[in-house]
Amino acid sequence: HQLSATPDLITNFILEVARYDPPVQNTRRFVTQNITIDGQHLQAGDVILLLLAAANRDPLANTDPDQFLLQREDRLSLTFSHARHQCPGQALAISIASTAVAYVVANSTTQQWQALQWQYRSSLNGRIPEFLEPF
Repeated sequence: HQLSATPDLITNFILEVARYDPPVQNTRRFVTQNITIDGQHLQAGDVILLLLAAANRDPLANTDPDQFLLQREDRLSLTFSHARHQCPGQALAISIASTAVAYVVANSTTQQWQALQWQYRSSLNGRIPEFLEPF
């Protein structure tokens, strides 16, 4: 498969998975002052649910957002939030995931990858895979 043949793509794979099927689907923010957003009046103290996963599929943010593209040009992912709310552990998380996938790719067969099955644990805001068969 493509990752075995081109291990340099593993980090791109992790970044695209994080954009395409992010582990954190949403987060909450609190309104600090009365404001109107797109005609909706919000009061200080109101809670806003931000759908980070939906933002990653916005065609204004990513060309062909519903396509999984390893070599996506100008990938915009809000999986780890953005600006002052950006997760300080983003680079570390990407590095750990890339290293783990690189190890699995180097030590498994295509048949093992093709047989891999999972389901997601029940969660209101996270996508936590639970593998059905040991790898």
